[in-house]
Amino acid sequence: MKKVFDFATMIDKNVVPERRAEAFSLETPFDEISTIKENLELICSEIKQVPLQNIHIYSVNDPDIVDPRNVASKALPGSPHLMFYLDERSF
Repeated sequence: MKKVFDFATMIDKNVVPERRAEAFSLETPFDEISTIKENLELICSEIKQVPLQNIHIYSVNDPDIVDPRNVASKALPGSPHLMFYLDERSF
């Protein structure tokens, strides 16, 4: 229930003033995953020590998601969540 309330609050505050009734759709008007992937270099431009091939983007529904802190459960349409962690298997 908290997720529903958080989503409704975010929509009311950030989206309704601009998009009106369309704001209540449970889908964004664009593909968020594709947009993030296409703009990954810009999004990560301040993280110079991490090669882009080491950054992975997952959908909440991805069966291969790596999410040890359950951050995906907090993601909402139009409000993706990011998690950075060190994968010790890389060393």
